[in-house]
Amino acid sequence: MRGLARCMVGQKESAVQALEARIGEVDSSENYLRSRLIAGLAFLYLVCGDLHLARIEAQRLQRLSKKHNLRLAEAWSYYFLGCTHLQTGELEAASLHFAQAAEMCYVLEPRGAVDALAGLVLTQQLMGLDDEAVESCRRLQEFASELYESNYLSVAQSCQARLSVLRRDLNSAVEWGQWVTESPVTAELISWLEAPSITQARVLIAAGSGQSLLKATKLLQSIRHLCEACRFKCQIIEVAILQSLALEKQGRADEALDALKDAVALAEPGGWIRPFVEAGPPMVDLLMRLRKQNVSVDHINRILAAFPDTESIPPLPDLRSSNDDLRFESEAVDQIQNSKSKIQNSLVEPLTNRELDVLELLAQRLQNKEIAEKLFISPATIKSHLESIYQKLNVSNRREAVDKANALKIITQR
Repeated sequence: MRGLARCMVGQKESAVQALEARIGEVDSSENYLRSRLIAGLAFLYLVCGDLHLARIEAQRLQRLSKKHNLRLAEAWSYYFLGCTHLQTGELEAASLHFAQAAEMCYVLEPRGAVDALAGLVLTQQLMGLDDEAVESCRRLQEFASELYESNYLSVAQSCQARLSVLRRDLNSAVEWGQWVTESPVTAELISWLEAPSITQARVLIAAGSGQSLLKATKLLQSIRHLCEACRFKCQIIEVAILQSLALEKQGRADEALDALKDAVALAEPGGWIRPFVEAGPPMVDLLMRLRKQNVSVDHINRILAAFPDTESIPPLPDLRSSNDDLRFESEAVDQIQNSKSKIQNSLVEPLTNRELDVLELLAQRLQNKEIAEKLFISPATIKSHLESIYQKLNVSNRREAVDKANALKIITQR
């Protein structure tokens, strides 16, 4: 717990060093204690998005558990291995490990057991094993009911809604989303595969109406704020991908690509694949557009290779009662874009729509972090935009950029 707390305040290295040191101090007869410390390391690496190191610790935990017949440690090792294989797109291995963890669901701590079953549901559905996924989801519901804890049942119901989205059964998913009123909770966002608030955002995006997309955008911003404050990198990747989908559906193409660029930058070091694939066919187009910008080409190619044949995947049914709200939003965006393009004729290289947005907020004297929060991207991405703006405007600082933009009438005079 202390190691997790250290990671949450940005002291990951000291957390790892302390755990490794403690493992080295443990007497050879204290195998249970050693197993808990190793499990702690695997958990920390998973939270921080380090899938390779999490897998190494999970394998170490498995060896120790089998050697000394530590059933609880063995169950956790299967869960950790399932998570790492799922996130890297190795679905068969993930399915095997989650199935083994699920068989030991009465050995695992309840939240881990519930998540192992949810992981099995998700993996089987991504493999196209529809019947098996439905059966595993039924099993999850039964197990959660036995625990007599409302939060476990909530996770099981959330998993059912997520499965419905993947199966294109949006009516069932939306019905669940209409009565869900849960706010994002830090404890449910640590690294769990099934987090009800994130699934709620998935359902809102899948519904696709202007109102639901706005609700999804606000919800994702709230979730990301919590995750970034606690440094839950694994969930930040998930949220950034969903933000790109929501923005794309709102007709905000440049912002969608920026959000996706953020997600890819976070995902590439750990080899994350699954969150992109779960997003479905719309993500293929976004990734291909990002690849044309020469962004993380090798990793994007690995992600695209993990997608099933997109032609065989039916499009999501349109549940919108009216398209007027999105049409008006799209027309407004087009008008703004046309206006901005006309007033940039004096520049050798025009500013992008996102750079214009940054400039507008820069003129309001907002700092990088504040601009990032308003635009749903990272401060590092804002810094990259500023460098590009300075180069295009031939200026060297924020004040000069705002003055030059005002002089060219690129932004509103302030």
